Amino acid sequence: MARTTATAKILNRLAKGMDDAERIAREAGCSRAYVDRVAQREGYTLRSRIRDAAATRKAIAKLVARKKKAIEIQEALGLSKRLVGYHLAVLGAVTPRETIAARTAERRADVRKRRLQGEAVTSLAEAYEVPPQVITNDLRGFKTHRSPERVAERHAQIRAYHAKGRSSLWIADKMNMHPNAIYKVLRAARGA
Repeated sequence: MARTTATAKILNRLAKGMDDAERIAREAGCSRAYVDRVAQREGYTLRSRIRDAAATRKAIAKLVARKKKAIEIQEALGLSKRLVGYHLAVLGAVTPRETIAARTAERRADVRKRRLQGEAVTSLAEAYEVPPQVITNDLRGFKTHRSPERVAERHAQIRAYHAKGRSSLWIADKMNMHPNAIYKVLRAARGA
């Protein structure tokens, strides 16, 4: 069986009336620029990228109006992150870096204040809808200075739950703590 070259595949698709250069390039296994050169040499006209860009931007604008995030737009339209970012910037729908920095500083101040009041990292992460690592990063270099009385009280509560036969995972879920912290307290209690 003879192997079909990219040029032959391009010409075959152009003869069938295809005018989408990106699709032809994907199916022929070559670059968009090569498809353009072959089409121009053979006298075919391809659909304009500008028209495609305008349609893409219009679709992105509709999703932005529905308060969709960039990642949701990416998934909905099957576009690359870079292309969505470009169109969002052209539309003026990108949050400026200064605004993002101000929001981050505000969140960090609030996280530190709430952590000093004894709130757990996991509950803070849920409240701000971010991964716990973000909260940990916000607290980096910041001493929370939890009172020894409060720490002793929490340890006593952990030991009491354990004495009642509760599992470490149940205690961690109930007290909104990481299971490793529960294991550490129980190991210390056994060693004492």
